[in-house]
Amino acid sequence: MIALLGNGVVYSSSPPPNEHAKPLTQYIQKVWTNKDGLPQNSGRTLLQSSDGFLWIGTQDGLVRFDGASFQVFDKQNTPALKHNDITKLIESRDGTLWIGSYNGLTSLNKGVFTYYPSSANDEPDVVRALLEDHEGCVWVGTMNAGIRKYTHGNFSIISKSQGLTSDAIYALAEDQRGDIWIGTDAGVNVYRQGQWVYYHERDGLPHEAIRCICVTSDSSVWIGTYNGLVQYKRGVFHTYTTSDGLSDNTIRTIYEDHTGEIWIGTERGGVSQFNHGAFIPFRSSEGLSGDFVSAILEDREENIWIGTYNAGLNQFSKSTFFNYTSRDGLPNDFVASVIQSRNGDVWIGSGGSGVYRFNGKKFIAYTRSNGLPSNSIRSLFEDSQGTIWIGTVGGLAQYKRGTIRAFTEKDGISQSYIRAIGEDLEKKIWVGSTSSGVFRLTSGRFVSYKEKGIPAAVIRSLLVDHEGAVWIGSNDGVRRWKDNRVTLSTQKDGLPSDPIYVIMEDSSHTLWMGSYGGGLVRWKNGKITRITQAQGLYNDVVFHLLEDNNGLIWMSSLRGISSVSRQMLNDFADGKIDRIQCNSYTSSDGMVNSECTGNAQSGGCKTSDGRLWFGTTGGIVVIDPNQLHKKSDPPPVVIERVVVDRSDYTPYDYGYFAPGRGQVEFHYGGLSYITPQKVNFRYKLEGFEKEWRFAGTRHGAFYTNLAPGKYVFRVTACNSDNVWNETGASYAFELEPHYYETWWFYGLLSLVVVGAGFGLYRLRVWQLLEREKELTVRVNEATANI
Repeated sequence: MIALLGNGVVYSSSPPPNEHAKPLTQYIQKVWTNKDGLPQNSGRTLLQSSDGFLWIGTQDGLVRFDGASFQVFDKQNTPALKHNDITKLIESRDGTLWIGSYNGLTSLNKGVFTYYPSSANDEPDVVRALLEDHEGCVWVGTMNAGIRKYTHGNFSIISKSQGLTSDAIYALAEDQRGDIWIGTDAGVNVYRQGQWVYYHERDGLPHEAIRCICVTSDSSVWIGTYNGLVQYKRGVFHTYTTSDGLSDNTIRTIYEDHTGEIWIGTERGGVSQFNHGAFIPFRSSEGLSGDFVSAILEDREENIWIGTYNAGLNQFSKSTFFNYTSRDGLPNDFVASVIQSRNGDVWIGSGGSGVYRFNGKKFIAYTRSNGLPSNSIRSLFEDSQGTIWIGTVGGLAQYKRGTIRAFTEKDGISQSYIRAIGEDLEKKIWVGSTSSGVFRLTSGRFVSYKEKGIPAAVIRSLLVDHEGAVWIGSNDGVRRWKDNRVTLSTQKDGLPSDPIYVIMEDSSHTLWMGSYGGGLVRWKNGKITRITQAQGLYNDVVFHLLEDNNGLIWMSSLRGISSVSRQMLNDFADGKIDRIQCNSYTSSDGMVNSECTGNAQSGGCKTSDGRLWFGTTGGIVVIDPNQLHKKSDPPPVVIERVVVDRSDYTPYDYGYFAPGRGQVEFHYGGLSYITPQKVNFRYKLEGFEKEWRFAGTRHGAFYTNLAPGKYVFRVTACNSDNVWNETGASYAFELEPHYYETWWFYGLLSLVVVGAGFGLYRLRVWQLLEREKELTVRVNEATANI
């Protein structure tokens, strides 16, 4: 919506950052399709099991996802799955995964799949709905055979003959009282303490074809129909349709997240978020991979997963950043300059659409039609009187009491590129231009300082420090103006490069300067210290500098935004450490665009609430440093596969393995879906090694020629915040020896050796005795002859 208001144009905007009403445009989005490992591009049903795995039911198999890879189970490799079209998934309290398909029901428990034959011999059950009630009974809703209720190993049938209005079951839910809500193609049936209650169009339903039911934490029952969304609460039906902001009237799935926000998946309108009575739509036109939404899930890390009918799986991760772009009402995504005025409004200078004033709800634009000399803004500044000064590529202007005034050569200043604006302690305005040098406003007129030692260089930054010195960054170095004296510092004096893009004074009155390609500079007590990527800086291009309330220095660059402790920077500059450590943030962390802008002063600002605003070529990035410091929980760790001598085994029970070659593999995962590529592992094999091995991001451990014996394999993982899961996962097993490696074989062999030795000894004794007898005979014969 666009409407004229006062001196500018008003652009509607999404609401300000609010954790309970964050639209999907503020999430980090990933899309997974068959190109990424899915067997097929549908996400019919979604579930995160208690061990942390994400399960996806597709039209071509059941998929298990660990954040890094997909494992597909289908009727070819899993005989207990009788059909590849997986329609519904639930996990019961004992950890059993129940799988509904186009050919009946299958369960998975401790790696074992079990098929439950159909109740009818003529045709298979097409499972459309699954539910475990408070007593642990599993309800199975079918497309044409009513309900099969599984209780303690036995199935019972609930059909039209038992009170259902239809045997076509599409939805099952249990409310807080224990009532079972059943969605059919002939209205809603409620099973309440052995009695039936029915709801039809005459009772308030907009349509009797029910496709989904969700009971929410406020005791509401939400019903998705072919003609609108229904909320049933305290005996009253209320219907929402497209006239209320719903994106489509055909509802396919409903989900409540941990904040109580309701997510509605539709057939032709993508997804709608329902919060505080308002719908926020997100369709393919806003970035969703497809408009037919069949499943929605929030995982333990508060990621939102949206499965579509034929356009893949969408993952939306909450970002610690909030972005304003043209999709949120920003008239132009190229943001050159950002400041906050004393009344709390944020002023935004664009690269071609003028200046916007943002009051938290709407953007008000001021352009050449309102008096600006140009719509390309390069600097913004608010003086001590509350006047907003605007530097453009075509000259200088001010906004005062609702009026814009442009300054011309009649006012003593050239109509040139204005990049820098400041105010000295005498409340005089200083202006830096591209081709005409520096001007100072004195007695209502601008005075050039070319004749006072500041030549007509390209001025890029301007700062007045706490002592009243004016620091001027230009293409030929840094000048300091104090008491009508100017001093120049260049590369010869220690600067990394002559062009200085930004100058900042921190809370301890130390000066920091950013260069284009030369890194960061600390200027303290006349000493210049340079810090670059070689010493740990994230990027040698430093466009803008901000200090937050936690003592961190933030830097914008061409590659993103980074932060580093001010104390660490000082320790490096003072020679106490030889390297610094930066935290870096890019589009993968939630920035709408990693490329920040740097051809203007005030490329960012800190607002009164402590948040940091940075301009990028794709909009504005807002950072709350306090949120970034929150450590997340470590990822759960699972052992997915055990391979012994090239044969696969389930990792659930103690392993006894027959004699082999001692080749053992372990495949494991750290189940984090926010930044799985940043999950690191360490492992050890007790009985073989005593120290942990750091595996980095590798998901496998391999051992060869292990001796027979008992072992325990242990693996742990840490998240991107370096928080380790100290419990981890373990697997105990035993390698049985070959017969020739057993104690009894060695004992028998010992007996054989001893026996053989004794036999040889007896043989030798016998040989000696026989020799003695022979000698005796010969001696006797010789004696007789004599």
